[in-house]
Amino acid sequence: MPVLVDVSIFHAGPKRMKGTLEEAFTSDPPASLGGELSGPVQGMFCLDLEGRVLGGQKYRYSGSGNRDHLEAALADFRQSRGQKEGEAPKAVATRGRLAQTVPYSLACPKGAAVARVTNRFLDPGRPKKWSQNLGSKEIVEQYEGAMGRDVLWIRKDEVDQLVGGRLPESLLKRLAIFHARNTTYGQYGGSWEAKDLKTMDLKLDAGRVSGTIILEHAKPLRFYRASVTGFVEAKGPTLTRFDLILQGEWQEVTDYEFKITNADRVLGVGITLLHDDDPMKKITPGSLGGHSSLKIEDYLR
Repeated sequence: MPVLVDVSIFHAGPKRMKGTLEEAFTSDPPASLGGELSGPVQGMFCLDLEGRVLGGQKYRYSGSGNRDHLEAALADFRQSRGQKEGEAPKAVATRGRLAQTVPYSLACPKGAAVARVTNRFLDPGRPKKWSQNLGSKEIVEQYEGAMGRDVLWIRKDEVDQLVGGRLPESLLKRLAIFHARNTTYGQYGGSWEAKDLKTMDLKLDAGRVSGTIILEHAKPLRFYRASVTGFVEAKGPTLTRFDLILQGEWQEVTDYEFKITNADRVLGVGITLLHDDDPMKKITPGSLGGHSSLKIEDYLR
């Protein structure tokens, strides 16, 4: 049976898409794709359980959603195996680990804490301008109701300050510049610059956080004017709670594939401390992944 895989960055032209998953992921990106494709391929790709690439969102298969890709891949798979519809599939030999692997993410600094970051629009149904057709009404509604996810790294010295009843300025700047934004459509681009942070007025009093964060970028015009509330709690030397909620007016014009204009929206951003056994602690902050050239030391500064 075919399997659908979400590939965030996949340097491969159509010729390489005819190989196995191992060959596609472990061989070096070609210096030139020979005019087949310019730049990386990304999106949803269909593979069989032996690792052969059957097709993908931007190569071979087209349609309005993942179901179309899977149905097309299933038809190809059956044809390649001489299998008729409804016939039981043949057994597939298991495979070991890839001969070469690439680390999924950067390691979190030793002693650092990790917080989950989520964001979504709190005013569903507000008018928006979609300058490119995303497909069916169902797909547009999925984007409208989607929730963005990320993780925030908190340095050990910042954890110690929080435990001591102080809000570290370095942490607040990192939170504002790299995490106070909209990622509901799956993109991490459009980070703020340090000069975009116009106001950062936050205080911690008896474990309660309150204040304001204002971010504004001139070209293209983008801003977030948020009120902030939250709680910080500790038990002895251990930080046990770090919960923040940002809520305020948001405006953006994206530079990405979907060309979305969100004007006069209400964006909410939630931040909550993760426990030690949470698997999200293994994930790299979005600002350090994908096409980003940001260095880890600059993120943690």
